[in-house]
Amino acid sequence: MVCGEDGHKWLLNKSCDKDCENDVCTEDINATATLNITTNATTNVSNNTMQNDFIADRCMDVLKYNLTGINPTDEYFTLKNSCSYSIDMSGWTAGDNVNNPYIFQSFNLANNGEVTVVTGSGTNNQTTLYWGRGSAVWNNGGDTLYLNASNSTNVLTKVLNP
Repeated sequence: MVCGEDGHKWLLNKSCDKDCENDVCTEDINATATLNITTNATTNVSNNTMQNDFIADRCMDVLKYNLTGINPTDEYFTLKNSCSYSIDMSGWTAGDNVNNPYIFQSFNLANNGEVTVVTGSGTNNQTTLYWGRGSAVWNNGGDTLYLNASNSTNVLTKVLNP
């Protein structure tokens, strides 16, 4: 510490054991660079974890469904996102035991939101999506719904009883 020019404050007088660049000790430059790399790596790990929380948090569940019907527009299942954050379901698939896949196009399910997927045809909106099939998918006697994320990771397997 050295006395400041005004005679009332102490100033830190730092010595540098390495070289100086632009009036900054190269020890400080290297320490700052290491801190930035560590901070960025930690942020990236945190961001990747956040993208997969819906699996660990078990956000998705089947709220209701109908396996039977005279035509495909009578068949449906409703998914609920019970988490406090929205989930990008773009590229996700939903299917049955014989792998009749429904592929979610560009779709984001809001936090605590619900979406119904109808087997038949119709006009998509924020709460109802249409598979566009001309025939039934679900077995009237019972079936299993497999919901997979875009990277094929299973998010939910639900036995649907009549």
